[in-house]
Amino acid sequence: MSNILLALVLLGSAIYTCSLANVHPDFGLNVKQLIEKYGFPLENHTVTTEDGYILQLHRIPYGRKKNNYPKRAPVLIVPGGFESSADWVNTGENSLGFILADRGYDVWLANYRGSRFSRRHIKLNPDVDKKEFWDWR
Repeated sequence: MSNILLALVLLGSAIYTCSLANVHPDFGLNVKQLIEKYGFPLENHTVTTEDGYILQLHRIPYGRKKNNYPKRAPVLIVPGGFESSADWVNTGENSLGFILADRGYDVWLANYRGSRFSRRHIKLNPDVDKKEFWDWR
C-alpha cells in the first residue's frame, strides 16, 4: 500500500512541476503591465455614472508605430459578463486590443460596474453596502 501511495505522490509532483513549466509568461500580469510589456502606450480614465458608480477605462491611443495613422477612429471594446478590459490584451501579440491599435485605431477598453477595475462608488462600499451597491436596476 505504501508503494502505491508513494507512486501517487511522485506522479502528482511530476504533473504539478510540468504544469508550472507550461504557465504562460504573461500569467499574473495586470492590464498596465501587459500593455506596457508589448510596447503600447496606456492611459487610465475614470467615468462617474449618473447614479454614482466610478468606472475605469483603459485606453491604447495608438499602436507601436505612432505616426502611421494621422486620423485614428475610436473603438470601444466592452467585455462580456464577468470579464474585464484585461481580457482584450491578455493573449500577447494576438490580443484584439493590440491588433486594433497597431492598425490605427484609438482603442478604449471598458469595464462594467462591479468588475475588478470598477468597484468604486461616490458613496457606497461594495463590501459593506452590498445590497445597495449591487442593485443597480
